[in-house]
Amino acid sequence: MARLNYSIQEINAALAKAIAAANTGSLSNLTTADKSSLVSAINEVNTLAGNPFGNDVSIGGAIATFKRNRSGMPVDVIANILPKQAGSGDPSPSNVRAISGWSSVNVFNTGKNLWNPTYFTDNSFTLQTDGSLKGASENISGETLSIPPTSRAVMSLDYYGASGRAGYFQFVYSDGTVQYPIECNSTTWTHLSAVSALDKTVIGITFLKSNNRDMYVKNFQLEVGSTATSYEPYTGNTTNISLGSTYYGGYVDLTRGKIVKTWHALDLGSINWSTTNPQLGIFWVLNATIVPNLKRPPNSNTPMNAMMEAYKGVSASYREDDQRADHSFWFEGSSSWFGIRNTDFVNYTTAQVKTALSGVYLYYEIATPVEYDLAEIPNITSLLGINNIWADSGDVEVSFPADFATLDAIGKLDPSQATAPIKEYSSAHTITKDDYSCLLLVTGATTITIPTGIDIGTEIEVMRTGTSTVTISPASGVTLNGATSNKTITTAYNSLKLKCIGNNAWVSR
Repeated sequence: MARLNYSIQEINAALAKAIAAANTGSLSNLTTADKSSLVSAINEVNTLAGNPFGNDVSIGGAIATFKRNRSGMPVDVIANILPKQAGSGDPSPSNVRAISGWSSVNVFNTGKNLWNPTYFTDNSFTLQTDGSLKGASENISGETLSIPPTSRAVMSLDYYGASGRAGYFQFVYSDGTVQYPIECNSTTWTHLSAVSALDKTVIGITFLKSNNRDMYVKNFQLEVGSTATSYEPYTGNTTNISLGSTYYGGYVDLTRGKIVKTWHALDLGSINWSTTNPQLGIFWVLNATIVPNLKRPPNSNTPMNAMMEAYKGVSASYREDDQRADHSFWFEGSSSWFGIRNTDFVNYTTAQVKTALSGVYLYYEIATPVEYDLAEIPNITSLLGINNIWADSGDVEVSFPADFATLDAIGKLDPSQATAPIKEYSSAHTITKDDYSCLLLVTGATTITIPTGIDIGTEIEVMRTGTSTVTISPASGVTLNGATSNKTITTAYNSLKLKCIGNNAWVSR
């Protein structure tokens, strides 16, 4: 297609003004076909432009949650890599805490429902013709799943089984504890839900077998939050990124196709040691440049950002050598030396220490990051509606061009200016996920029903374009402006903007 003389932003602005004029009647001479073409053009320009105002939306943390009104839109992801150290407490010979790195990183993108049904079918559950899953009280798990500790997770499901208790669904936490809040003990279909413990990381869900009875499960959902919402089938994908080598710290930048190394592993048996206090088991490296690219601590009161499997990192503030902790290491910034103490090395020669430390690694943050090219650069794209993006290696940073609906959701665009996407209805309609952040053009004497279970924060604008009254009707269990009564649009090209502000609670303006 030939390059346009006008920018996408200018075209988008012109189209937005045109549709606004058409909706207020000042372009009432346009035919229905012309208006339809105009709507299609706006939607197409928004799809191509993605960002009419030049603003990127950036979010980050253990999990990035956002809404997109289109699927397949590009999403830039940076996945942080942190060293993995097993166990807890101070490392020591009696509490060896293994350290491992990353040779690949998984980036997950799911919709609202984080629970992949394959976690069931891979663990002795079989799919039934009615869509339910049949199990025989076998263990199930989803160990690749991770919910950040700053969020809570809600598990909900429908269950029935043979007479008597079949067992419990459990949250499994990263600290090794479990919580079993859902008891499966019903001979009719029953909806069950439970919220995870606050400030814990969910790494999986298991089923604790109580009795060997058949059981059936359907509509299983795991979502971020503290309140169960209406069931949505799992949608999502996992992108595996091969790093080509093992990294202990840094980040994967999928935008630039780079792996950035910020940590290094050094075999302490590869360097030559010195000592003046062999009777205390203290040995040191006088020239700290032997520790390549070390990021020094800012002062002697701050431990270096480093770790070892059986040694504790300490500050260099202890001036008396005999006060230094056994099996500790430190970096003396003022005199540029790196030291360790190990009373097992009392009266060792430096050659003996070098031999003893062969295969013992220091993992440390480096002063100047080093970049490498990824062999392959995967594309991460958005899902329709809610997106949850996270990585198994650490926090993520996510950015994407903002569309009208996204800018509206974060307060950068007033709903009356939103022009995409636009949907047209001429008969009774119940709001669905596909209507989120849309402008609904309604003709005829039509009722638009607000159902239960719509996500909090959802905004929808309804405009009457015909000669008959349009009715907004809250379903049973839904309130609109604090009441259960209907709202009507009685004038052509007037509209109501609807927003869900709480569980099944809506306001109009």
